[in-house]
Amino acid sequence: MIIKIPYLKIKFQEKGNVLMQYNMEDFDNMIGEDFSFVYITSEGCNVCKVLAPKLEEMAEKFPKSSFHRISLDYNQLAKSKFMAFAIPTLVVYSGGQELLRSSRHVDLYDVETKLTQIG
Repeated sequence: MIIKIPYLKIKFQEKGNVLMQYNMEDFDNMIGEDFSFVYITSEGCNVCKVLAPKLEEMAEKFPKSSFHRISLDYNQLAKSKFMAFAIPTLVVYSGGQELLRSSRHVDLYDVETKLTQIG
């Protein structure tokens, strides 16, 4: 399935619920959103596959939040942009500011507790 994103000049091909290719402008837009969960993953990461739906569910608890799942298999630029040197990596942004970062061993309880204290 081809998805056209109005503010971008390229087309994305969807595989599962992961848009396969982003550009730097997309990453900047994600960072600048009101409340953005950016989840860096890889197709071969089984832990990532199990964790993703749980993080999406958590994101739904916060008003005006968005969830972005980025596969490093299709988005090598994400490694440097989000400083994701391990997978999975979760970074939460609000208005361009990084609120939380968790890599490799993502503790869902800890993430939710910290976000509840912030918000």
